[in-house]
Amino acid sequence: MERSITVIGTGRMGSALVRSLLQSGYRTTVWNRTRHKTDPLVKLGAAAAPSVLEAVNEGEIIMVNVSDYAATKALLRSDPIASAIRGKLIVELTSGTPSGAREAAEWCMEHGALP
Repeated sequence: MERSITVIGTGRMGSALVRSLLQSGYRTTVWNRTRHKTDPLVKLGAAAAPSVLEAVNEGEIIMVNVSDYAATKALLRSDPIASAIRGKLIVELTSGTPSGAREAAEWCMEHGALP
Protein backbone atom coordinates (compact mmCIF):
# COMPACT_ATOMS: atom_id res chain seq x y z
CA MET A 1 0.00 0.00 0.00
CA GLU A 2 1.36 3.39 -0.99
CA ARG A 3 1.63 5.81 1.94
CA SER A 4 0.36 9.32 1.48
CA ILE A 5 2.27 12.02 3.28
CA THR A 6 1.44 15.67 3.70
CA VAL A 7 4.10 18.26 4.47
CA ILE A 8 2.84 21.52 5.93
CA GLY A 9 5.54 24.16 5.59
CA THR A 10 7.87 24.05 2.60
CA GLY A 11 10.76 26.26 3.56
CA ARG A 12 14.30 24.93 3.21
CA MET A 13 13.82 21.93 5.47
CA GLY A 14 10.28 21.16 4.33
CA SER A 15 11.31 21.31 0.67
CA ALA A 16 14.23 18.96 1.32
CA LEU A 17 11.84 16.53 3.05
CA VAL A 18 9.41 16.66 0.15
CA ARG A 19 12.16 16.02 -2.40
CA SER A 20 13.33 13.01 -0.41
CA LEU A 21 9.78 11.67 -0.04
CA LEU A 22 9.13 12.03 -3.76
CA GLN A 23 12.40 10.31 -4.64
CA SER A 24 11.37 7.46 -2.34
CA GLY A 25 8.07 7.10 -4.18
CA TYR A 26 5.66 8.51 -1.60
CA ARG A 27 2.51 10.26 -2.74
CA THR A 28 3.16 13.69 -1.26
CA THR A 29 0.88 16.67 -0.73
CA VAL A 30 2.24 20.06 0.25
CA TRP A 31 0.86 23.25 1.73
CA ASN A 32 2.63 26.50 2.49
CA ARG A 33 1.23 29.88 3.48
CA THR A 34 3.26 31.37 0.62
CA ARG A 35 1.81 29.33 -2.24
CA HIS A 36 4.58 29.99 -4.77
CA LYS A 37 7.03 28.09 -2.54
CA THR A 38 5.20 24.90 -3.45
CA ASP A 39 5.53 25.43 -7.22
CA PRO A 40 8.98 23.78 -7.61
CA LEU A 41 7.75 20.80 -5.58
CA VAL A 42 4.67 20.41 -7.75
CA LYS A 43 6.96 20.30 -10.79
CA LEU A 44 8.71 17.35 -9.12
CA GLY A 45 5.43 15.50 -8.56
CA ALA A 46 3.96 16.78 -5.31
CA ALA A 47 0.31 17.83 -5.15
CA ALA A 48 -0.36 21.31 -3.75
CA ALA A 49 -3.33 21.66 -1.42
CA PRO A 50 -5.19 24.98 -1.44
CA SER A 51 -5.78 24.88 2.34
CA VAL A 52 -4.38 23.30 5.47
CA LEU A 53 -7.58 21.30 5.90
CA GLU A 54 -7.35 19.87 2.39
CA ALA A 55 -3.67 19.08 2.97
CA VAL A 56 -4.49 17.23 6.19
CA ASN A 57 -7.29 15.33 4.46
CA GLU A 58 -4.87 14.07 1.80
CA GLY A 59 -2.24 12.50 4.04
CA GLU A 60 -2.09 9.46 6.29
CA ILE A 61 1.03 11.00 7.82
CA ILE A 62 1.11 14.74 8.43
CA MET A 63 4.53 16.37 8.79
CA VAL A 64 4.28 19.83 10.29
CA ASN A 65 7.36 21.84 9.52
CA VAL A 66 6.66 25.42 10.55
CA SER A 67 8.65 27.84 12.70
CA ASP A 68 7.32 27.02 16.16
CA TYR A 69 4.46 25.55 18.17
CA ALA A 70 2.56 28.84 18.11
CA ALA A 71 2.52 28.66 14.29
CA THR A 72 1.35 25.04 14.45
CA LYS A 73 -1.40 26.02 16.86
CA ALA A 74 -2.57 28.80 14.55
CA LEU A 75 -2.69 26.40 11.59
CA LEU A 76 -4.14 23.25 13.11
CA ARG A 77 -6.36 24.11 16.03
CA SER A 78 -9.76 24.35 14.46
CA ASP A 79 -12.74 22.02 14.70
CA PRO A 80 -12.53 20.83 11.06
CA ILE A 81 -8.83 19.99 11.37
CA ALA A 82 -9.34 18.40 14.79
CA SER A 83 -11.81 16.04 13.10
CA ALA A 84 -9.53 15.45 10.11
CA ILE A 85 -6.51 14.27 12.14
CA ARG A 86 -8.38 11.31 13.66
CA GLY A 87 -6.42 8.14 12.88
CA LYS A 88 -3.45 9.98 11.36
CA LEU A 89 0.15 10.19 12.47
CA ILE A 90 1.26 13.77 13.14
CA VAL A 91 5.00 14.39 12.98
CA GLU A 92 5.90 17.78 14.45
CA LEU A 93 9.24 19.16 13.23
CA THR A 94 9.12 22.66 14.66
CA SER A 95 11.27 24.48 17.19
CA GLY A 96 10.14 25.00 20.74
CA THR A 97 10.21 23.86 24.31
CA PRO A 98 9.52 20.43 25.77
CA SER A 99 6.30 21.80 27.29
CA GLY A 100 5.23 23.07 23.86
CA ALA A 101 5.89 19.63 22.40
CA ARG A 102 3.87 17.95 25.15
CA GLU A 103 0.97 20.37 24.70
CA ALA A 104 0.93 19.79 20.93
CA ALA A 105 1.07 16.01 21.40
CA GLU A 106 -1.74 16.09 23.97
CA TRP A 107 -3.97 18.11 21.65
CA CYS A 108 -3.34 15.70 18.79
CA MET A 109 -4.02 12.64 20.96
CA GLU A 110 -7.20 14.22 22.37
CA HIS A 111 -8.46 14.48 18.80
CA GLY A 112 -7.69 10.91 17.82
CA ALA A 113 -4.28 11.23 16.15
CA LEU A 114 -2.10 8.15 16.42
CA PRO A 115 0.39 8.04 19.32
